[in-house]
Amino acid sequence: MYLGISAYNHQSAAALINEEGELINYYREEQLSRIKGDNSFPKNSIKKLFETNSLKIDDIKNVIFYEKPLSAYLNPLKVAAKNLPESLNLISHQLKNFKKTSLFCFVDLAKAYPGLEQKLLYIDHHLSHTLSALAYSESFKNICSVVADGFGDRSTTSISFVNNPNEIKELWSCDYPFSLGLFYSAITDFLGFQVNEGEFKVMGLSSYGNPESEVAKNVFNLIKWNNKESKIIQDMKYFSYHISLKNSFSDELVSLLGEPRNPFVPLLPENKDFQYYADIAKGAQLAVTEILSQIFKYAYLVTGSKRFLFSGGVAMNSASLDNIASLPFVDQIIIPPSPGDAGS
Repeated sequence: MYLGISAYNHQSAAALINEEGELINYYREEQLSRIKGDNSFPKNSIKKLFETNSLKIDDIKNVIFYEKPLSAYLNPLKVAAKNLPESLNLISHQLKNFKKTSLFCFVDLAKAYPGLEQKLLYIDHHLSHTLSALAYSESFKNICSVVADGFGDRSTTSISFVNNPNEIKELWSCDYPFSLGLFYSAITDFLGFQVNEGEFKVMGLSSYGNPESEVAKNVFNLIKWNNKESKIIQDMKYFSYHISLKNSFSDELVSLLGEPRNPFVPLLPENKDFQYYADIAKGAQLAVTEILSQIFKYAYLVTGSKRFLFSGGVAMNSASLDNIASLPFVDQIIIPPSPGDAGS
């Protein structure tokens, strides 16, 4: 048996996989702790897996953690260090709280199940997403994997070619802080919804938006796909998630779009500012849909595959899927039931 763990950043979870790669059992920590979005070490989930399946330490061949902790810890710090002194509070906070990061997975596992930590392996985060999606494919050969999320341990978006489960090669990636996921989360925050929770509300709100409005076009132009260089371009002066503890967007974005929505005031269609916020959501949704389409086009160009795996948190943006599926070269898109971090 193999034990898979995701923790510390988003919703924590644990999964039990057999020798054939089949999912035997799975729990999210929040289901057992009753803490919404619980991102702590999933001790309750692991305990439940052991009890439900009558497991012993010797029954577990390896424990697989969904990212490489040192890389995940250092990369954001490197970016923050390039933005001193604005990022000083963020850097200070990260250094003071390193014991609460995935760097301590080994220690937490040793405390909960002594001996199990000796079987711990760390896996590249986007490879983890790719393998999670691959488990739901009927064929394991000649598939292109597109991963898009907020931030992995190295990158925020990647393209890989799966020749077989033991031969997966990454062909392209986008480095932090340029990020489709974090861009969308920042707009989610601006619109008064909770980051990592309210993005689906932005998707819904976008259906009321006018794509021809000035504010929708302003938001759309905040992040772009550069065809010539095959990369994502994002104007970071409008965002703060890479330098701030509290703010995902900067004062520049407020100057561009106006005051952020008050989250404690209901957003109703009859409100005078409803259309304005809907237009902002529309611009963000169009930007994500357009860039994802360009990424899939580039993925087809570099792999030649017409079958795709799509995973990472951005794969939950279901409003973009119809556009991607309509691309002439797409024969199949495979999205796992839980494409975000909890499922990896």
